[in-house]
Amino acid sequence: MPDSYGFTHEPHRGEIFHRCVECDEFPWGTRLSEAQRRRHHEKHERARAKQLDHERRQNLAKARKALTIKERENRSAYGEED
Repeated sequence: MPDSYGFTHEPHRGEIFHRCVECDEFPWGTRLSEAQRRRHHEKHERARAKQLDHERRQNLAKARKALTIKERENRSAYGEED
């Protein structure tokens, strides 16, 4: 089961190795300090936040484009309002 930073603690012959559950950056047999695991977890958090922001901006652009098309069609169908 992963810890709060997303790393499994795998015992092997009396030693504990850490593996990230989200990526394969650290090969088998890697030992990391808590600070290293925290920094790696923060990197994943930043990447997720960046991806969410990118998707939000794309959805907003699509919504604005749809609204512009709708307004244009309404103006052509019903004329300008004064």
